[in-house]
Amino acid sequence: MSPRRNALGRRVGVIGGRGRFRTVEPVFERGPEVAIGRGSIKASPGDLVLADFTPAGAKAIRVLGRADRAADVVAALITDRGLRRGFSQAVTNEARDAAQKARRDPGARIDLTALPTFTVDPASARDFDDAVSAERKGDGVLLRVHIADVAAHVRPGGRLERVATERATSVYVPGTVEPMLPRELSDDACSLAPGVERLAVTTEIHLDGRGEVGSVSFARTLIRSDARLDYDQLDRVFSGRERAPAEVATPLALAREVAASLAERRTSSALEIDSAEPEFSFDAAGHVTAARSVSQTEAHR
Repeated sequence: MSPRRNALGRRVGVIGGRGRFRTVEPVFERGPEVAIGRGSIKASPGDLVLADFTPAGAKAIRVLGRADRAADVVAALITDRGLRRGFSQAVTNEARDAAQKARRDPGARIDLTALPTFTVDPASARDFDDAVSAERKGDGVLLRVHIADVAAHVRPGGRLERVATERATSVYVPGTVEPMLPRELSDDACSLAPGVERLAVTTEIHLDGRGEVGSVSFARTLIRSDARLDYDQLDRVFSGRERAPAEVATPLALAREVAASLAERRTSSALEIDSAEPEFSFDAAGHVTAARSVSQTEAHR
């Protein structure tokens, strides 16, 4: 039963107590400190545990780490929200087989591997879901947005589809991520990493000189990213402190031109909210060593 729907149920708690007497108190939900009942695993004060809370007490079923270790706390948050960490061997094997099969037989696709293409993500990103290409067409721009073709690897009715449906999305917490699909797909076959051919679904958008969309089409494609850009790097390029990689300098400039045109049209009729997100650094022991506020810049937009 989900702890978000009921005050009782399975959730993460921290062990307390003195001597041989042990208690557990919920960490991420409000709830009382209760005694640990029979059948619980061994746990020490300060341990994070997954526990079943009942009106009669609680039963600790798994130790998740230490409450004074930040990396353990954020990982425990994923467990508390009902997500399983990792994948079964059967699901992992299916992901590996799917990646190999898609490479052997990609189906009918338009080959865009010669098109200068780049990705833009946080410096800490582990996978790259989308990429961009742009070229001049008359007084306008032909913009292509490439999305990793997950459907080419995840077939209806299989284990991969069932687990992806259960998870719905990848879950990001500071310092870690629990992906929607096994890393054989999320970090490899479905990640548009530079220098490797990948299956994609491409949206082709024709924009005129005023930023008006003239036509849109979609196609299954084969692409190869030429550069993996991050937000900080892109901000340095936009401010003139750094040169863009030569192979994508032209499409990057055109994509920036399109983004500026679309932003100008949008701000004339929409509310724009500036925001910032906290970003944490961890040491090898899993403790927080630094925190900074990351503002939304032109590169993010």
